[in-house]
Amino acid sequence: MNTTARTTLAVLAAAAVLAVAGCGGNSPPAAPGTTAVSPTTPTSTPSTPAAKPVPTTPVTLTRQQAGARYLTLIKPVNAVFGEGTKCLANEDVFVDGGTWPDDHPDRVVRACFKRYVPLSESWIAALQTTAWPVDAKADIADLVSLEQARLHCAKQAARAASYEAMAEVYSGCFPEDDDSADRVRARFGLPGRVTD
Repeated sequence: MNTTARTTLAVLAAAAVLAVAGCGGNSPPAAPGTTAVSPTTPTSTPSTPAAKPVPTTPVTLTRQQAGARYLTLIKPVNAVFGEGTKCLANEDVFVDGGTWPDDHPDRVVRACFKRYVPLSESWIAALQTTAWPVDAKADIADLVSLEQARLHCAKQAARAASYEAMAEVYSGCFPEDDDSADRVRARFGLPGRVTD
């Protein structure tokens, strides 16, 4: 036998002895007909630290921008009990003692308040988080307080299970209007609210 063949045979024999003795490391033996691959140790490369987010301060709106934003925010809320709506027609009965336009007005108004409540919650949150002009902040705070009180009553009205329960909400819960909405509108150069 030549030297190369003997060296190859010796290497194979040593590998076989090591494999049978279990000295092949922690990996399980390879299945017959496959080649065992030794595990590799992952290398780590130094990474650059992630950039920390820079807090941003919202830009304070101009008077004109604030007016446009205010109208955009209030539109969905006003649409529920706005002029010509079924909600307003039925609500007028509770407020003014008019004639019922529907057979079950308490159900109609309750359904209206169920639509109104999430819109009002969004409206209040937007009032609180918008960067209003500095000179409007006190009036906005007054409006938020009024709207939070109204929201509390609207939630009660949305849960009112009878005409009597709805009438009780209307008679004792809703706060008096403090004209804060008109003050805000005036600060933004908007016309006052249309009221009866």
